[in-house]
Amino acid sequence: MGDFIFFFTQMICLWMLNLLEYSLWNQRPPNSDAGRILSLEQREYGMFNFRKKSRNKPQTLKQVSTAPAAEPAQKPAPTREAPAAVLPGTAVAAAANRSTAREAKVSFAELLIAVRDRSADKASDAVMAMGVCGDPAAVDVLIEVARNDDHYFHTVVRVAAIKSLGAITDPRALEALITATRDTMAEVSEEAIKALGTRKDARAIVPLINILHNADHFFLPSVRSAAVVALKALGGPQAAAELKAIAADPKEDPTIRAAAQ
Repeated sequence: MGDFIFFFTQMICLWMLNLLEYSLWNQRPPNSDAGRILSLEQREYGMFNFRKKSRNKPQTLKQVSTAPAAEPAQKPAPTREAPAAVLPGTAVAAAANRSTAREAKVSFAELLIAVRDRSADKASDAVMAMGVCGDPAAVDVLIEVARNDDHYFHTVVRVAAIKSLGAITDPRALEALITATRDTMAEVSEEAIKALGTRKDARAIVPLINILHNADHFFLPSVRSAAVVALKALGGPQAAAELKAIAADPKEDPTIRAAAQ
């Protein structure tokens, strides 16, 4: 009997505590979050945001504006600025595509620096620009690049120097091209032979014939084929007779014979 009374007393106490909690819940302010008690609306939608409100500024809902967005302000018209100083290797390519390097505002001193640029492309552009800059000193620089005594220049740069020398009428250019025909790099040798064919100078016929004969077996077939094309471009009785003999020689390379016909 005593156990029943004790159990009954506990049930009444629990009921009274629940009743007190329910009463306090209903009497709380509607916007209060003291003690982190969730409202029924927050429980229903899972709004578990307990950020403290500022004591100085009341929180307000952000209103979404329906007005159309303002058009961006128009940019002011660009003004012309004075051209900046040309750095080596930047406007060199533009100079190579113009009649003179002076039009591209690239000085010979800047080209001289750009020729030894670590980038083969920039150096090649500088070398091509030197071929049209009109400065007599450019010939010596181009010859130096083509010879490559210090083994500094890339083959691409040397080929560009040969092309520039081919467009220069200076007698020193002809001598440099004839020397370049015996270069150990086939690309340089072929380009020098092509340049001799475009110069239309009869002094190049004998060196080209020597390449075609290839007595010391130094030249590759591709280089000898370039010599055949150059001799055809130069023309003349001496070149024609040599080409005819090569075309009729059964011991000759078939590719060379076909090119000489």
